[in-house]
Amino acid sequence: MFVHLDNLPSGYAYNPNEYLCTYDNLDITITLSSVEDLSNGITKPGVFSANIEEKDIPLELTLDLPEGNYHVESWVDYTLASAEFDVNPRVEFGEVSDDDSGSGDNFALDFSIDASKVNVLNIFANKTSKFYFVISQK
Repeated sequence: MFVHLDNLPSGYAYNPNEYLCTYDNLDITITLSSVEDLSNGITKPGVFSANIEEKDIPLELTLDLPEGNYHVESWVDYTLASAEFDVNPRVEFGEVSDDDSGSGDNFALDFSIDASKVNVLNIFANKTSKFYFVISQK
């Protein structure tokens, strides 16, 4: 069973991959998350919106997060494209990368912040696209 939300409030998003509705479980509460502004870099965990303007050119994001272990996961904004639109975003952090362990074609990656280093998250996509990603502390 598919659920599609129209007319989300501006500045909010939800991860459609987190919710599963079945005939045995028809009651679902969908949590909307405020989308954080990327203009000042990433200074705290949260939900962010990314626009990839050119395919395979990375969106470089400096992470000014406290030391610790984190998880990042994406979901494509399919409201802007048809269901067969194959965006396939991928992420790199230092020597580790991921392109498809998230739901569908989305990425998911665990990484550690070291305050003595410059911590950069690089996000790529094979097409011009918009998608969301969430960074959470583990």
